[in-house]
Amino acid sequence: MACDIHVIAETRTRDGEPWNAVTDEIFPGDAYDVLHGQPYTSEPFGWRSYAVFTFFAGVRHRDIADITPISQPRGMPYDASPETRKELRWYDYHSHSWLSLEELLTADYRVMVNFVGEQFDQHLNILKKLGDPHNVRIVFAFDS
Repeated sequence: MACDIHVIAETRTRDGEPWNAVTDEIFPGDAYDVLHGQPYTSEPFGWRSYAVFTFFAGVRHRDIADITPISQPRGMPYDASPETRKELRWYDYHSHSWLSLEELLTADYRVMVNFVGEQFDQHLNILKKLGDPHNVRIVFAFDS
């Protein structure tokens, strides 16, 4: 059975401020999106890549043994925005987690070189433009 990721980018102005979901379609879509007339999406890293799933949270790791996850699933963040909670609440979603942009920028990508392409870098660069790496994060869940 296939697995997909559902990702919401969130930003805040500083520590202690509420998180806000990024709803603008600013991330280049994958080939499926473009084929269906949607060249941009609001979901960063929203394509099916078991290597990325493993890298983000150890999901589908049995297929790719050499990748060490940045973190195991942490659950939905207690301070997630209402929009994020609504989008990621579906009954069949699992392995909810989140990663700060800080974590994404300091992760060791050496093993990932063969698995992530230009689009991954594009999405990472767009996240960098959204604010201080400590105040930008992705919140995600998977379906199967």
